[in-house]
Amino acid sequence: MNSGCGSSDSTGVTLNVDFATSALNSVLNPNLRALVAECPVAASNDEPGFNANLDCDGDGGVIAYQTPESYTLVLKSLYFASADSSKAYLLNFNSLNDINETGIIKFTSGSSSAKVNLPSDFDTAFVPTAVGFEVYYFELTIILYGKKTTLRIYMSDDDFANQGGGGHHQGDITYLDDDGTEHWARGGFNWLSSPAETLNRGDFANGDGGTDGETGHTRGMFGSAEFWNATGLNMGAQADIYFVKFDLTTGTLAATINFDIANTWFYENFDSDSASFDPCTTDEACAAGSAWAALFPSITAAN
Repeated sequence: MNSGCGSSDSTGVTLNVDFATSALNSVLNPNLRALVAECPVAASNDEPGFNANLDCDGDGGVIAYQTPESYTLVLKSLYFASADSSKAYLLNFNSLNDINETGIIKFTSGSSSAKVNLPSDFDTAFVPTAVGFEVYYFELTIILYGKKTTLRIYMSDDDFANQGGGGHHQGDITYLDDDGTEHWARGGFNWLSSPAETLNRGDFANGDGGTDGETGHTRGMFGSAEFWNATGLNMGAQADIYFVKFDLTTGTLAATINFDIANTWFYENFDSDSASFDPCTTDEACAAGSAWAALFPSITAAN
């Protein structure tokens, strides 16, 4: 459990991750439907929102979901906002390179709550009307090729000197090898193949998100152009940070943010004897129409 410095009373922000509640009805995934037990007559694809074990497109791959074994949030900032949009920060880092352990918050089913307290110099007279955060990336551990593997999903672009200079674009998916070294997932192939070639970003990392109109950077394999363009983020050509903000009903300096993460990895499973996500290891898994998606968690907040 990570905790900020300063006050340890009832003020501050509590972050809870629910490993049992599905994210499929997330308001941040507006195109996902409530779980349905049978394939619609007009369905031509297996999609998130259909029950597991259905084969709506008849290609032999059934719908499957994984719930991450662990979940990590890496925050650029966490703040309260007032009616005039001014911000009072509990956490605030200039770039990805500056983040310390207070901004890296790991959750497991046995430790699913963390408290970030007000820093010692926080203005306790501040009256919040909202709580928000900026996220660089989240990490999740799933079964990939039969092995527990930690993946990172980048929500913010750090391919700028002032954001860390790491070369990551929004939507990038990377993985950590046994030594903790980060590699870009090799789209269109076995993701873990050719590790020497995936230490730096290549065209294999690009996805359906298209090209960001301001930065000119191609987006990674997480999300779609509709997802990224719908956020309304306009930060100029030298920044691309993903933020989430919620209105609060009282002016107290306390808030709880909840993340529902069950079923946040969707894929077609072509091996009925395995519960592993194995992209591009068989002809079926690489075939046109084969589907998978990392799903954003359902997030709510209140005080």
